Amino acid sequence: MVGTLSRAEFDLEVAEIRARVVNEVNELGETALFTATFISCSLVRFHLGLVMKNEFEKAICFLMGGSKEAEEIGRMAEKAVEEGGLSYRNLMDLIEELKGCAFEKKETE
Repeated sequence: MVGTLSRAEFDLEVAEIRARVVNEVNELGETALFTATFISCSLVRFHLGLVMKNEFEKAICFLMGGSKEAEEIGRMAEKAVEEGGLSYRNLMDLIEELKGCAFEKKETE
């Protein structure tokens, strides 16, 4: 059965899950970025009716459950956000692009 939520309910659920995940992941000493992103994408798919509730629950349990696969995903996510990792580089590129936009905006004012 696919759940349907109002936009406000959906936003509230996303915020609550992100907060719980970030707290839980930080306690485990793992990166929250990958997990929170994965959960956010899953919530969007769930809200759009693209994924069943039990599939979403399985994904959460998989990532938070401590299986060998989940541990490997955690290690990969940590590498991605380390200095020089793909996520790190992408974030730095985004920051530089935003700085450039802000600088260009100041010049035109």
